[in-house]
Amino acid sequence: MRLSPWRSWALLFALGLVACRTQTPAAVSNTATTTDPGEDGALEDDRRGETTTPIEPAAPPPPPIAPPAANAEGCISPEQLSSYSEALAQHAERTRLDFIHEHGLQLVEREGFFLSSEAEPKDDEYEVNGQRFAVVAYMDATEKPLAQLVGANASLQVIEDRSRAHQVQLRVCGVNPCAYGRGARPQVLHLAIRLGPKEHMGEPFVLDYDHWWVFADYTQYRQCAKPPP
Repeated sequence: MRLSPWRSWALLFALGLVACRTQTPAAVSNTATTTDPGEDGALEDDRRGETTTPIEPAAPPPPPIAPPAANAEGCISPEQLSSYSEALAQHAERTRLDFIHEHGLQLVEREGFFLSSEAEPKDDEYEVNGQRFAVVAYMDATEKPLAQLVGANASLQVIEDRSRAHQVQLRVCGVNPCAYGRGARPQVLHLAIRLGPKEHMGEPFVLDYDHWWVFADYTQYRQCAKPPP
């Protein structure tokens, strides 16, 4: 079954470009190689003139919004951290919508329902008593059953998020907060929506854009207790 997650803000990092030279089919080097020619321009068999130059990974792009300036102690306040993180999140959402609109599509939010593990269909689209349905996500069942799709006219597409996330590291004044997550593992189920008489599901729409997130490096750290079971 072809499924695409409802929302994916996975944290990916900028890819470095690596030049490789193959010694054998199983041996690959991450260095660029230059070789001095031998007599008559031929390469020497023993490669005594071989030199290697490391290839540096490509630098990540700078954030679209400049980080707040640090104070005399070299750090920013927690309030500045919160405001900056929110500004980056809003920029990412605008960029996401712009990318969708540039492809002639609109963001479509459709309320659906979760399928029990016993009722999972074998296909992305199925029919029950003349009503057509489509499975559009696989998500935490404690969340609101709301699917985000893209569409134009009667065609709907699930979103396949392949955005590139870049880290912005900031020094933050104060003590790190302790975040407690849920103790139990959430139940993950398929999410289905009802299709209109003329609606149909198209191929997944690939989101391809850059966004930035903040890594907070606090001046003081405390040991956080484990969350309750």
